[in-house]
Amino acid sequence: MTGPLRRKIRLCERQNWRCCYCKFRMELVPSIKNNLNYPTFEHIIPNSEYGLKDNRNNVIACLLCNRLRGVVDCFKFEEVIQQLLQDTELRKVWHQISSEQFGILRKEIEARCATMPEVHRGLRGIYKRYARRSISHLDLK
Repeated sequence: MTGPLRRKIRLCERQNWRCCYCKFRMELVPSIKNNLNYPTFEHIIPNSEYGLKDNRNNVIACLLCNRLRGVVDCFKFEEVIQQLLQDTELRKVWHQISSEQFGILRKEIEARCATMPEVHRGLRGIYKRYARRSISHLDLK
């Protein structure tokens, strides 16, 4: 087993094999093309914003949520996903959406996130300041 795969499995086990956003159970079956339920590494603070590439800044998200999030703030994204999934019809088809539905959903998520207040800027600022030092004292869960 390779290092990244071992790390992914460890993070999946830490999260009880559930996506950090939609909370659906994930499957480690990469052979199925475009398996939207496949676990992927998700950076809490993106690399482009000085996010570290280690377990303190990583969680596991299903492929669908990872693709939908883009560069949206992870805290806002999780809140919007939980609001959307209160719709039982959407819950039933969550990991079977088409590419057309994906585009519509992504625009809806971005629009909702844009209207939400920025409440986690302090954490982001602290993280940027200490990105090059050890920040084990910060709780980024």
